[in-house]
Amino acid sequence: MTRRILILTILCWLSVVMQAEPTETEQLLQTLDAAVANKDSYVKVRQAEIQRLKNNLRYATEPTDRYLSCLQIAHAYSKFDGDSSFVYLRKCVELGFHYQNKAWIQRAVICKAFTYADRGELSQAEAELALIGDVDAVVPSLKGEYAWALLMRYTTYALNSDTTGKGPEMMKIWKTYSPYLSKTAPYYYSSYLTLCWKINDPAVERQLWARLRQVKSDSFEAAMYHITLYQIYSARGEKEKALAEAIRSALADIHQANRSSLALLTVVKILAEDPSSQNLTRLRNYMALCEENVADFKDAGRSVQLLRVVNHVNSLINAKEEHQKWALEGVLFLVSVFALVCVVRIFRFRKKAREIVGRHDCECLQRQKAEEEVKEEKNSLDNLRKENAMLRVRAGQVDDMMVKSMRLIADILTASREYKKKMHNYLYSGMVKEAKRLSGSSSTKEEVAQQFYHHFDDAFLMLHPDFVARFNALLQDDKQITPEDSHSLTPELRIYALISLGIEDSVNIADILMYSPQTIYNYRLKIRHSTKEPGFKIAEYVKGMYR
Repeated sequence: MTRRILILTILCWLSVVMQAEPTETEQLLQTLDAAVANKDSYVKVRQAEIQRLKNNLRYATEPTDRYLSCLQIAHAYSKFDGDSSFVYLRKCVELGFHYQNKAWIQRAVICKAFTYADRGELSQAEAELALIGDVDAVVPSLKGEYAWALLMRYTTYALNSDTTGKGPEMMKIWKTYSPYLSKTAPYYYSSYLTLCWKINDPAVERQLWARLRQVKSDSFEAAMYHITLYQIYSARGEKEKALAEAIRSALADIHQANRSSLALLTVVKILAEDPSSQNLTRLRNYMALCEENVADFKDAGRSVQLLRVVNHVNSLINAKEEHQKWALEGVLFLVSVFALVCVVRIFRFRKKAREIVGRHDCECLQRQKAEEEVKEEKNSLDNLRKENAMLRVRAGQVDDMMVKSMRLIADILTASREYKKKMHNYLYSGMVKEAKRLSGSSSTKEEVAQQFYHHFDDAFLMLHPDFVARFNALLQDDKQITPEDSHSLTPELRIYALISLGIEDSVNIADILMYSPQTIYNYRLKIRHSTKEPGFKIAEYVKGMYR
């Protein structure tokens, strides 16, 4: 009796030990799991804030009020939807030119350059800053913002090309532009560490923790300070601290609906490299949100890093599939051996017929259960293979989209350089008439427009090959639209393709497609009169077609 009591006591003690509280890192990961699952609610909060700012713009009548409202909306979009941010920054530039306000123009251009650099479009960021010139040409009150935009370009380049701390060039750039910066700005220490690589400077760590005590835990500033601390701890080899700071940064980003962030992708990298924390379901959820952020923000720089992580996680999934395959084969072998033993026992103990029958029934039930488990494992393997195939297709689409975007930008830049070269030659040679004719010619604009249409049509139809067929299904039989080929769209289809992407305003569509707003209105009116059902709200239907 005493022996039994002792055994029960040991078993109870072991059960208590097995149910110990999770570690701090696991608690943070569980909090991050909940935030990822609840991401849509944070996006809705950001969208509501943007809508409130748009309502303020409707009632703004004074030029300064309109400019500031457009600038506020652009800032609200800057970490959420870069393309929408550009729309309102373009309005800021137009207001600046209309009222001949140099500071307005420069601030909008600097903001565009900063967002381009944040998205990894470094050549476009450089082109925007070139419109202003060097820092000496900047309005004094904007020199700090100009320095941030330029340093963001070099910081993004350093992070994407793994050149941090490999030469004096970055330190020279930092020394040139850091005097214009404020040490309380969230990017200050991140840029300092990335460009100068002063990881062992204890003053930086102390100042970061001091700044964290002064800001909200779920703010953008907190996200930047935490990811900077991650850089410090990671370089020192303090893995647990580094992971904790990366998770805290990712949490702040998700709460702010910040899509231009490397924090969550950094967490995925760390977890994928640690065999003790390879929770594939968790990794898939994190990668899905990373893919969504990269796609919505059109982040060219981070898409390459995401692709590398996807490939690594795919290799983990393949390894797990192989392990499960061997486990299944072992189970089948054991089941076969077990069945053989059962048959042998039946023949050996023929005299004990009733007992043998009872055992045989029990063994059959066990075999049936084992086969059901095998089927479940096979179904799980099939699902993993399907998810793997979907990830590969998605990665290929991201690759293709990046290449097409870079090709389009290169074509437009080439056309722009040719135009400038011709204009320079005409003016230098005194051929004023030819220069006027060239400036008034629409051929260059038409060439750029056709290049844009070609790349847009090709990219959109690659993602949504059934768009033309689904759109024609809404129109009358005699009003069907037939493009020239399977890789192009008509102007009407192109307008509604943009609407399906969430761009509804005719003025914005006209800016993007280089049409007049009246032309866009006429096309949309024509389509509304061509629907099968009179009064059918085709624009609202198309907007939700792929959502």
